[in-house]
Amino acid sequence: MGAYRAHGAKSDPVNSGSRIHKAPKPVAAPATKKHRGFVASTSVEQPKLDTATTTVFKNADGTYTAQIHTHAVNYRKSDGTWARIPVDATTTATPGTASVASYRTAAAAGNPTGQGNASSSTYVESGVTQNFHGNGQLYVGKYQSHDYNSFLQFSGFGTQFANDYIVNSTLWLDTEFSGLDTTGACSAEAVNVATVSASWDPAKIDTYPGPAAGTQIGTASFAAGTDCSNGRQWEGVSLDTKTVMNWAHGWAANYGLRLSAASTAAAAKEFYADDPYLAIEYTPNGAGASYSEVSYASPWNNQPGWGKVTVQNRGTATWTPTNGYKLSYQLYTVSGTTRTLLTSPAATPAVMPSTVAPNKPVTVTASIPALTAGQTYLICWDMSYNGTLFSTYGVPQTCYSLPVVNNPPIVDTFTPGNNGSVFSLTPTLAVTAHDPDNYPGTALSYSFNVYANGSTTALASSGSLTTSTWTVPAGKLAYGRTFYWTAQVSDGNAASLWSAPDYFTIPAAPQPLVTAHLGAAPYDATVKGVDPQLGDYSTQTTDATVPGPSDGPTLSVQRTYNSLDPGVFKAFGAGWSSLLDMRATEDADGSGNVVITLADGRQERFGANGDGTYSPPAATTPSCPHRRPGTAPPASC
Repeated sequence: MGAYRAHGAKSDPVNSGSRIHKAPKPVAAPATKKHRGFVASTSVEQPKLDTATTTVFKNADGTYTAQIHTHAVNYRKSDGTWARIPVDATTTATPGTASVASYRTAAAAGNPTGQGNASSSTYVESGVTQNFHGNGQLYVGKYQSHDYNSFLQFSGFGTQFANDYIVNSTLWLDTEFSGLDTTGACSAEAVNVATVSASWDPAKIDTYPGPAAGTQIGTASFAAGTDCSNGRQWEGVSLDTKTVMNWAHGWAANYGLRLSAASTAAAAKEFYADDPYLAIEYTPNGAGASYSEVSYASPWNNQPGWGKVTVQNRGTATWTPTNGYKLSYQLYTVSGTTRTLLTSPAATPAVMPSTVAPNKPVTVTASIPALTAGQTYLICWDMSYNGTLFSTYGVPQTCYSLPVVNNPPIVDTFTPGNNGSVFSLTPTLAVTAHDPDNYPGTALSYSFNVYANGSTTALASSGSLTTSTWTVPAGKLAYGRTFYWTAQVSDGNAASLWSAPDYFTIPAAPQPLVTAHLGAAPYDATVKGVDPQLGDYSTQTTDATVPGPSDGPTLSVQRTYNSLDPGVFKAFGAGWSSLLDMRATEDADGSGNVVITLADGRQERFGANGDGTYSPPAATTPSCPHRRPGTAPPASC
């Protein structure tokens, strides 16, 4: 028998089990219908939310838009409510308001609360040292060989919008004049908006280019004014939302904005100084969040997975385990560049594990429902409040690829087991297996290979079978040798790895029960002639010896007697064996094995390997050769 082989741990089939993965890089969220935000015909003013400098509207999509001016546009009446400051009816209408409103010249009777007569805006002019704060105009570009920059302040922004989640921000400019190009026509030229990088006093700055500018956060090209065909117009410049968000959350200082344009006459523009305002769209219910997936375990076809996500509270609300704020998500199927929202199965929102204040993070684990295998999905993380997703209000989701693989079957048991013995040249190999995700739900198929010990070339292969057993065909195995086998199971879509080798040994062909031990008694040193283990008495005698030539064998007639020898019809009678009784006899059981009867009465069976060769008994290995009658076996046997 060959040396025992340690049975190494069988490798897990590829993707079997909900293994934990580090989160991949985020991917772009699917294109969705953009929320509308402010629409003049459907957005409704919220007087209770107004301030002296701000008018607030609730939009049809649930968001709010605040119009923030550099000066007071509302006054508080004696009953504490806010009302609009009367306006100059000759001025242009503010975009989205019901009344005409440049708000630049009006003065309410009685000096209403919160009204400031001076605007927090000014400009600087090259070649001139002068403060222009309060003169009513703002300029950019080049006019009469002088360059201009303008500056705006929005004091109190960080207090008014503390921790609000900003969805969109636009700077609106009441444009009264645009420069003309070389043909004498108005042409659309860019107005650039940048942050100011340090504090400044609008009543003191008096030299060009004015306070140092930081990052440019918006630009728009347009032409409007009394010298243009379209007349005086409100023009909007979309601003970088991240910058405005940083102001709201205190992550960056708010030193106001700088307006500039190219140093050309065509780029010159004039704006009314008291009219510029910020339109800030922000979320309701304190909604606001950002997401970073930490790790995940993909769901299976028949069991859920999970995702662990760090969520940053970027809104004004405090989240608790019970106040309706939950981590949710949307799932999409992915086919090429097409993303299709799944409406079933539904997401399983996860409650907050603890209280989360604004600007604080929390790590949440959410369950992901079982999904059909063999597809790649997109999971887009999204907070919700009482069932309404934050993305409804324009808070972006963060999306990650979610592969749901078909897990191949797992082999559970092996027969014969590792390092076992089998007593057949055509053993039956068997496995049991199961499909952990039950996908695609079809019957399993099985494959087997058998190898000679030390070889990687299969002696025989079963091919794909519908049954979990396989009988090794005849002529492939041999007695007295060690073999190993492996198995693989498939669900029709994915196959397990080939199993680790299971070794088995086929011992030598079984020897005759009694006669295999005859002829040994004369060599027993304890009781001469008696084999105490078998109960056989044996003796030998020589009837005649004729010396042969010096270079040839001696002619002699020897007989061996065995008391347990069942042979009756022998040359020298019952129990006696000699050279005359030696023979080879094929077993009658159809195995093809051959029994050799030796001169001392002992019999040895040689196993037929099925390929025309025979395997000797174990006692006839090179260290235990056949012995001639009358000779003792070597000590190594």
